[in-house]
Amino acid sequence: MRHHYVLTANDLINFFEILKIIFPELKHSRFYILFDDVGEPYVERNIQRAINELIINSNHIYCVKLSAENNTYLFETFSGKALENGHDYYEQDISYSLFIGSGTTVITRERLETYFREIVKLRLTYFRYRSADIRDYLGDQPDGDNRLTTLLALGRKDAYYCGWTTVWNIADRNPRNLLELVSEIFAVGQIEQETIPHQISMRDQSRAIKTISDKRLQSLSQIAGSFLLNGRRVSVGRKLFDVTATIGSIFFRYLRQ
Repeated sequence: MRHHYVLTANDLINFFEILKIIFPELKHSRFYILFDDVGEPYVERNIQRAINELIINSNHIYCVKLSAENNTYLFETFSGKALENGHDYYEQDISYSLFIGSGTTVITRERLETYFREIVKLRLTYFRYRSADIRDYLGDQPDGDNRLTTLLALGRKDAYYCGWTTVWNIADRNPRNLLELVSEIFAVGQIEQETIPHQISMRDQSRAIKTISDKRLQSLSQIAGSFLLNGRRVSVGRKLFDVTATIGSIFFRYLRQ
């Protein structure tokens, strides 16, 4: 006869307690369970509810950390209990934390630029590049983003997306976006660890950034799901692609005028 066992959060606590007994050096350790990209469509809602059962199981043995877009994650347990921010879990919004604006409650543009540059510096140092200063590879013009806007408005063919100032602004206060941009630029510019630091051509930098932009836009159409619109079933991904492309077209027309 085959027996089926339903594991609970308490079983997980017992598991970690046993680990502490087996390995004495872990006696004073606290464990962290990490979940990445747990929003839909990557993780279905029943699995999200299971994760939430772990979250509300407050204890001194482990805690749960997850990353997800708020609108794609269900903060609810199997019993229908809604998780409370500040009680059951604590939310950390990177974009909000790195918000740029006036006043004393937000970060200054100068501090954010330094913060981003230090993130890239750590990566370059860890992988032993010849220079840890990203500006040695991208170059920099402090007013590069304003110059780019002007060239785009004029319809100039030399309106290149390039330079450190432009790149970290395009990253939109998101470290992951920044590292993806730098990685693609290095790939296009054929920069390796042993490469003597030099400025990657503006054309190559721009081509790399446009490649990522095109990939992001095209990926929208692959988002699963559908909904009813005027009595007709419409693909969520296709509609998001159309809306985003339309907004981009309007922005471009506004810029040109």
